[in-house]
Formats: sequence, structure tokens, C-alpha cells
Amino acid sequence: PLILPGTMIAFEDAKRRAGEVAVVALKNGRCRGCLVSVSANQRKAADEGQMVICDSCGRILCPV
Repeated sequence: PLILPGTMIAFEDAKRRAGEVAVVALKNGRCRGCLVSVSANQRKAADEGQMVICDSCGRILCPV
């Protein structure tokens, strides 16, 4: 699969901000990196396959 340049930039930014752990689970509406609840819109976007970044810690959220 092709990785878009914007995706790599977001990954590198998240990795730089979060200290190497750039992608974390989004479980039960919470970021598993910082345990902060995310908005319903962010949860829906993640469930639809869009890239969502936690507003609190800056990590990329992956729904599980």
C-alpha cells in the first residue's frame, strides 16, 4: 500500500512530540497514550478510517 506524504509527516510529528510512541489505541473513547477522552466526532472519524490525532498528547489514534 502507498503511504501518502502527509501521513508520514503526521507520523514523524507525533513521534517527535510523544517520544517514539506515535500511534496508540483509541479504546472506549479514550486515547491510550494519555487516557484523555476524545470527542464523538474524533471517535467517528477514526472508526471511518480517517487519521485522527489526539488533541491532548498529539499521538495518532487507532481504534480497537
